[in-house]
Amino acid sequence: MKYRNLRRFLTLFAACVVSLCAAAYLSFEAASQQEGASRQVALAVDDSELTRRRTAMEARGANAWKPAARSRKVSMALKAYAAMTTSAARGAVRVVRD
Repeated sequence: MKYRNLRRFLTLFAACVVSLCAAAYLSFEAASQQEGASRQVALAVDDSELTRRRTAMEARGANAWKPAARSRKVSMALKAYAAMTTSAARGAVRVVRD
């Protein structure tokens, strides 16, 4: 009897998740159609500030445009996750290789 109720619950739960995902997708589609191809990113930084930042970066020489070195402890769980996932460009999903 317990399993029948659990099965019913999981079926209803899955239906709710699917309907929520569908609604989210449709609202995303509607929003992207409203924006069309004219989506833009506006940078609210003064040209003099950009010039100052570029000059400071180029003053670093060979280390210019590279991230600053940092030391941090990476857990084994994060290392395992990184070894089994795709890149962020591909959705960072887990890949199980046979």
